[in-house]
Amino acid sequence: MYIVVLLLSIWQSILFWNKQPGISVILFVLPLVIFLIKFLEKSRKIKNKNAGLIAIPIILLSATYFIFNNDFLNNVNSLAIPVLIVLMVIELICDTFTLKKPLSNVLGFIFKAIGRFGLVGKKIIGKMKKDENIEDKNPKNIKRILKAIAISLPLLLFVLILLVTADSDFAKIFIKIIDYTFRAIEKFKISNMVNRIIGIVFVFFYLAGFVENIILTKDIERNNSKVKDKDSLTIKIILTALNLMYVVFCVIQVKSLIKLCTMDRTNYSYSYYARQGFFQLMVVSAINLVMILQSKSRCYKKESYIKIMDLGMVILTGVILIFSFIRMYFYGQSFGFTLKRVLVFWAQITEGILLIPTAMYVLDKKINLTKTYFIIIVTMYVILNFVNINKLIAKVNVNMYLERKWFDSADIYYLENLGTDAIPETIKVLDMEKTEDAAVENTKMQCRDILKETYENMKEEKTSWQEFNISKLKAKKILENVFYKID
Repeated sequence: MYIVVLLLSIWQSILFWNKQPGISVILFVLPLVIFLIKFLEKSRKIKNKNAGLIAIPIILLSATYFIFNNDFLNNVNSLAIPVLIVLMVIELICDTFTLKKPLSNVLGFIFKAIGRFGLVGKKIIGKMKKDENIEDKNPKNIKRILKAIAISLPLLLFVLILLVTADSDFAKIFIKIIDYTFRAIEKFKISNMVNRIIGIVFVFFYLAGFVENIILTKDIERNNSKVKDKDSLTIKIILTALNLMYVVFCVIQVKSLIKLCTMDRTNYSYSYYARQGFFQLMVVSAINLVMILQSKSRCYKKESYIKIMDLGMVILTGVILIFSFIRMYFYGQSFGFTLKRVLVFWAQITEGILLIPTAMYVLDKKINLTKTYFIIIVTMYVILNFVNINKLIAKVNVNMYLERKWFDSADIYYLENLGTDAIPETIKVLDMEKTEDAAVENTKMQCRDILKETYENMKEEKTSWQEFNISKLKAKKILENVFYKID
């Protein structure tokens, strides 16, 4: 087992050391996931094979690093992928797929692996002792060698100082030796090599500690303690008050949206009104979901009134989400898309889908709500990664510009920040017919300058095979077709 862990540690150093993430991510994650599953099978620790399906989103998210070029999602995935790997291991060694206490269990597994460093070290030393040759029967063990080094080094250093101060010629020779040594370190990048070795050793100990943690874990706490029946009067009052407030709110929203539809889009009031509230409405809908689940889980008497109020809140939450979505849609159609706005759309749609199993749960349908939520959220997140957000944003914004012949300078530079995914859409600005409109021609020149600078940077950039990225390759070919005359 330790040999495979060592190979994985060396492999990650080859893939990631001083390299940008690209195809290297999936080349490391894939063998790591396979190793963990095979190890669990060999150790007979797997109790829930269905949890192995979590490997699918793990692999898909790993693939996005070389298919797309989205810095934001890459950063989020650098956290999401390890969390999903730990969750997969936890659920594989548990009897059922319940995802109880996911945060505490994941954090426990992550930090306990560090606590196993000592155990890993002891096992390695123990194995080395077993494999010692028969010739090594002398009492010169590791402790005695270390003790001898500890005594010798200060003495040698003291004598060396005396010799250097005693003879100038010896001092010159010694200085030259030191100078040659530092040059060699700089030339052969010895310090870089040492840091790399330290990195390999740390990853080895961490992965080995993670595996040892799996071996020593007997069961994961499931928090199966029953919740006692509670007085439902408070819950009834809260649900009734919220539902009445939401009914009044929804009626007002209908009138407000009618007003929004008839308002001039160029008016500042339209901009303010369109963007006002969709973040708040999204948060309110999330709070409602929590409230529904709490009222359902804490009241075991199956009172029909509470069930009606919960179901009413599900419906009203759906209506609130629709209003929030419409506001966001109007604002996006008028002022374009940004990363934040797309993420809001995604969150709104995800929350809307979550209402379906929530309604089934309220109606006492047999459903594992935690598992269903997990599947929906992970699936929607994987879809978000493969939608190619940056290209979508650029496409919408560029099409708006081509239709209206108006673009702000800040919008052009925002397209630049979307990375290479946006270049196939951004390049369309240069294809516009020449006009006498100075603003349009100025926009084209700005866009051309930005794309030219991007192309020059891509030509000078030297990438290794570990950093291979399809999005960058496509963008470079597109820009070559536009700026080939420069060369």
